[in-house]
This record gives sequence, C-alpha cells and structure tokens, in this order.
Amino acid sequence: MTSTVLTATGLKNAGYVAVFVASLNFIGVVPQTMVLFAALMIIDLITGIIRSATNNGCRSIKSSVARNGIVAKMLLLLTVFSIGITSALLGYDAGTYVQAAIAILSLGELYSIIGNVHSTRTGKPKVEFDAVSVILQKVKAVLDKTIAADSE
Repeated sequence: MTSTVLTATGLKNAGYVAVFVASLNFIGVVPQTMVLFAALMIIDLITGIIRSATNNGCRSIKSSVARNGIVAKMLLLLTVFSIGITSALLGYDAGTYVQAAIAILSLGELYSIIGNVHSTRTGKPKVEFDAVSVILQKVKAVLDKTIAADSE
C-alpha cells in the first residue's frame, strides 16, 4: 500500500514539474536558467546557515528563520515566473524580460552569498543590505517605464 501511495505522489509531483517546465518554455525561458537561479538561492541559504552557526553558534539557527528564508526565496521565484507570464499575456517577448529579471536578481543572490562568506571568514556580522529588494524596485521601475512607453 505504501509503495502505491509513494508512486502516485511521485507521479503527481513529476506532473507538477512537467507543467512548470512546459510553462517556462511557453514564456521563452530556458529551464536551465531557472535551475541555476534556484541553485544560487540554495547556496545563499546554505552560506547563511553556515554564517549563523560559525558566528553565533549552532543554537542561533532557528527553523522559523530558515522557513521564512525559504518562503521568501520561493516568492522570488514566483515573482520571476509571474513576470514571464504577464509579459507573454501582454504580447511582449517574455523570455527577454524573465532572463533580464533572473540576471538582475542573481546579482542580488551573489551579493548575499559573498556577504555570508565574508562574515564567516572574518567573524564580523553581515551588514544587512537587502539587495534583492533594491533590485526588485529597479525591475519594477523598468517595467513601469516600458509600460508607460508602450501605452503612448
């Protein structure tokens, strides 16, 4: 009985992945790009945990903080995906917008990874600068300009 449930769950999850990958192709994104972006987010999460454990001891690692970080990263992935869907629905070259968004947001993830590694190596607290929020504001400004220019 258990193997049947696991198989059904596995097939269901594989279906979700297939739909997601097909959606990426529909909006013009190379799936490997999204996978690499997700890998950067995972590396950031891991380096953040290592930084916290090294600088503040293992007791400083809280599941609620990790959960909030994971949720924030999932929302970031959904934001990128939403940019692509919206661009496609509006008739724009969705792939270009999503690729640009991923490139810009990847810089924010890299900034955070470097900050985590620097803090781990020096023992100094990581200066909290939410590069991703700043980058999201920049992406929103670019979209605002594009939409305003196209509506004229």
